[in-house]
Amino acid sequence: MSVVSEIYEGGGAKPVSWHEVGETVEGEIIQIRTKQLTKFGTELPETWEDGSPKFTPIITIQTSEFDDEAEDDDGKRDIYLRSNAYTAFGKALRESFKSKPEDSDLIGCVLKLQFYKTEKSGKGQPRKLFRARIARKSAAASAWDDVEPKAPASTATPSVTSSATSTPPRQTGTPANGAPRTPAMPPNQPSRLDDDIPF
Repeated sequence: MSVVSEIYEGGGAKPVSWHEVGETVEGEIIQIRTKQLTKFGTELPETWEDGSPKFTPIITIQTSEFDDEAEDDDGKRDIYLRSNAYTAFGKALRESFKSKPEDSDLIGCVLKLQFYKTEKSGKGQPRKLFRARIARKSAAASAWDDVEPKAPASTATPSVTSSATSTPPRQTGTPANGAPRTPAMPPNQPSRLDDDIPF
């Protein structure tokens, strides 16, 4: 995204703050961009030893969570992929895509990211560990195509067009009593990950 575009869009959404173990965010990916990191507690830009800037990917998702205390909260959240969150997101990408995706391939997918535990880091503060899942938009769309209900068989008496009468063949899968088959229940909404995922 260009600088002007980012200003026009309002400079990003509310960032996700990971305070407690078990915190989880989930939503449709609507934007991917990068931003140069700043030193903790300051606005000074971070750089590598050679002077090149340090950038971090930012994933913007549309969630169903709203802050009652914020009048302009639209449910959008920015996820900064730093440290282990970056690693967890990369693992989820490789699990969902057999080949390397483009940024545009992720728009419309559903991301679920959880801060699930900490471990000793040797630097005073414990290291936060994350896990993630990505539901691809293509799989979500085809899931609905496979469960389109079939039209029930007609039970009306067929009209006689010749002197010989015949019984119309029964449609495959239609009960012998002629009652229409109950359409299969559609799967869970593909826009959200199943609750039986272990996080």
